[in-house]
Amino acid sequence: MRSNQLSREMLLDFSWPHLVGYGYGLGVRTMVDPRKGKARSTIGEFGWNGAAGSYILIDPANQLSIFLATNL
Repeated sequence: MRSNQLSREMLLDFSWPHLVGYGYGLGVRTMVDPRKGKARSTIGEFGWNGAAGSYILIDPANQLSIFLATNL
């Protein structure tokens, strides 16, 4: 589920500014290149940016998980 499913060509089209360095698995974003994304995340960190301000991050390598929800 969290393994990148996008081909090299698809990654070129996956160019949202807030997802630089990420690929996409089966329903979740997944970190594939932390240097490109200028992120401190590890390869394999995954999560979901949901509607109305929800944000989920799971980093198995660092044993870290975050769930953020805002009330609009």
